[in-house]
Amino acid sequence: MEEMPRVSVDDEYISASKAREFIRQVNWEGLRSLVPDTTYQYLISSEAVQIIANIKKSQSRH
Repeated sequence: MEEMPRVSVDDEYISASKAREFIRQVNWEGLRSLVPDTTYQYLISSEAVQIIANIKKSQSRH
């Protein structure tokens, strides 16, 4: 098994928790800096409306 180094942006590690936090804050530019463009385009599309709503309702880190 090979361990992969954690990826960081501006000396901050990328994490799904951080991405969800940006979604809750409606910080699309922050989110865009963390995720690939295809993921970002999906998350701002009408297809992801329910997913975004579920993330905003949840206060869980996970």
